[in-house]
Amino acid sequence: MTNRDPLHQYGSLLGELSEWFQSLLNRFSNHIHCGEGCAHCCRGLFDISLPDALSVANGFNMLPDNLRSSISTAAGDIQKKIVREIPELKESYFLQAVSEDRIDEIVERVGEVSCPFLDDKCNCLIYDRRPLACRLEGIPMVDVSDGLFGDWCELNFRGGMASELAEALRLDYYRIQQIETEATAYISSRMRGDRQEGITLFIPSVIAAAESFSSLSLNIFEPLS
Repeated sequence: MTNRDPLHQYGSLLGELSEWFQSLLNRFSNHIHCGEGCAHCCRGLFDISLPDALSVANGFNMLPDNLRSSISTAAGDIQKKIVREIPELKESYFLQAVSEDRIDEIVERVGEVSCPFLDDKCNCLIYDRRPLACRLEGIPMVDVSDGLFGDWCELNFRGGMASELAEALRLDYYRIQQIETEATAYISSRMRGDRQEGITLFIPSVIAAAESFSSLSLNIFEPLS
């Protein structure tokens, strides 16, 4: 694996975002509620990209047997709700043939389920392997070109966005999207024999398909040199 490998680039991106978020916590602790035991952003069903799914599956497979068992049970209960809405997802977990409107409808019908990776203290059991969306959730999104867009957690930055805050929060979201797209196509070519760029799946579906991801012998984070 070389420095140009899409998985290496994606792993490096996740590391960069972790450092970025930690710097925000250090600098703006009075404005950010995020921390151990806070799981307001971990409720409800949402889909993630293939590279995130690979990272999640690897994190799941690294857990002790007893935790994997309880997580599988929780994920299985949610997966049954998903399959009731889209029966074809019983065997094929990928959502590329499902419209965004349909996905939104499924999310609404399944309701506010807890992420299967939350423990009884609302801590993430795969925190170091959490998806990109989780690393960006809850913080105001400020693009280097387009400025502030989207909503953020109501517990954070309650006083609004002063210029100093906006400057510190700036990220190149187009670069992030490009790296994620390239990593998705790379994994798709290894997993499915094609180069699909927009494949997503729900987190409970990732757990159901964990063995398929393990058989790829791919890792987002190793090696990083």
